[in-house]
Amino acid sequence: MKFIKEIFEKDVFGKEILRNDMKLTIRRSVRAVAFNKEQKFPLVFLSENDYHIIPGGKIDEGETLESALRREFMEEVGFDLKITEEVGVIVMHEYYEETLHINYCYLGKILGDEKERVYTTEESDQVPVVKWFRLEDAIKVLKADKPRNDLGKFNRFRDLAFLEEARSSE
Repeated sequence: MKFIKEIFEKDVFGKEILRNDMKLTIRRSVRAVAFNKEQKFPLVFLSENDYHIIPGGKIDEGETLESALRREFMEEVGFDLKITEEVGVIVMHEYYEETLHINYCYLGKILGDEKERVYTTEESDQVPVVKWFRLEDAIKVLKADKPRNDLGKFNRFRDLAFLEEARSSE
C-alpha cells in the first residue's frame, strides 16, 4: 500500500513531546471515503469537540483490514460498502498518548439501505452526526474545522491528507 503521509506532534502542536523512556503502543485503524450514487460521501461530525472525521476505526484482534473497515463503516454511518481502491497509509506519531497510529485508507461505494448506527459510549458522548459531502466541499469543511481536543487536531491533519490524496487519484 502506498505511503501518504507521516504526521508528527510538531506538525500539529508546533513542538515535539517525544521522551527517551517512552514505550509506544501501535494502533492500527482503517478509514474509507465511500461514495453514494450522487457522488457524495459521509463524514461524521463530532459536535462535542467540533470537528468532522472520515468514518473508520480500530482493527480488532483477528480482523482483516477489509472486514474491520466494513464493520466500522456500518457502525459509524449505517451503510455497507464495497471497497474499490487502496489509497494508502498515514502514520501519526501521537506521543502525548504514547501511540504510533497507522491508518489504512480506502475508497469505496455505498451499498444498500441505511441501517442503525452503533456507537461506543465514548463515541456517543461526542454526539456524532453523519453529514454528506462532495469531495471538494469536504476538504473545505475540514480546513475550516477548529477541533477542541488533541485527538481532533491530529484527525484533521490525517483526514485532510487522505482527502488530498483521494482528489489526486481521481
